[in-house]
Amino acid sequence: MARQRGKIFGDKIRYLRDERDLTQSALADKAGVSIMQIKNIEIGRNGTTKEVALAIASALQVPLAEIYIEDFRNTTIITMSNSKGGVGKTSSVLGLAHALSRLDDNKVLIVEADMQRNLSFGLGMPEDTERSLYAALMREDNFSCYIQPTGTDNLDIIIADYSLATVDFELSRKQYQETIFQRGMSEILEKGMYDYVVVDTSPNLGLLNFNILSISDYVIVPVELSAYGLQGLDTIFRYINKIKEVNHKLEILGVLKTKVDRREAVTDTADKTLEAVFDNVRIFDSYISIDTNVKKAQWSREHISDFDPRSRAAKQYMALAKEVVKYGR
Repeated sequence: MARQRGKIFGDKIRYLRDERDLTQSALADKAGVSIMQIKNIEIGRNGTTKEVALAIASALQVPLAEIYIEDFRNTTIITMSNSKGGVGKTSSVLGLAHALSRLDDNKVLIVEADMQRNLSFGLGMPEDTERSLYAALMREDNFSCYIQPTGTDNLDIIIADYSLATVDFELSRKQYQETIFQRGMSEILEKGMYDYVVVDTSPNLGLLNFNILSISDYVIVPVELSAYGLQGLDTIFRYINKIKEVNHKLEILGVLKTKVDRREAVTDTADKTLEAVFDNVRIFDSYISIDTNVKKAQWSREHISDFDPRSRAAKQYMALAKEVVKYGR
């Protein structure tokens, strides 16, 4: 089912109504809508249709755009996080974001918060220190000024650069250091520019990751289905639970199994161990197999779904995206 779009500004309607000395009942009569609709809109209880918004705008004698944004998208922020490197996190961010952008006309923004910049490299994007996430953070600037198109419809990106290696130290010297990412994202969220923001993070559980998870709606934990991949997972879950103390909306959307090789018997052992350890956390039905086409796509600096849309990995990322839409708000 497509996500609801469009936003009416109840506080602005209330201000305009008061300015014109209109009661809620009088505005409802002039607009030809019920008084209950006016009450619900003004307290932000629910949205409305464009037709109702037009009627209210006409009654208030203001342009529709003053009280309603037709293409407003209720943004969901999803962060991919693990304190272990080499678990397929960056590939999963790109795969999920690309698949989401192909569902229901979703507009998706990738934020690359890993200094290795493998993601932007894989998209064929040059390094640009003036339009990078690091530059935006250091300037405490509006992130919307740093968005770049990826060349794929409905998919944009804010790229990283190698300067992110020192970002935690730099952030620690700033005032209100825990909210810099939130302030940078504010205009993107207020204008409803995207349906989804998908964030790639570094394994370092420092100040930047704290900033990111403090504004996120969901976190996905990618786990390599191997003996080494299952070690130390309690670290990332403790970190997430600490952040949930300040970001009460943050939820673990699920654990994503990556680099799965069903030909190996140990894979089943690792699978059962994962399920036993995380019996109270959703483990996605979807998983990402080892697929040589992913490496070929990376060398070609293409997304796997463009390089080979019939590949196993491309189909698995689409299955993951459908689960994310199903379980996300």
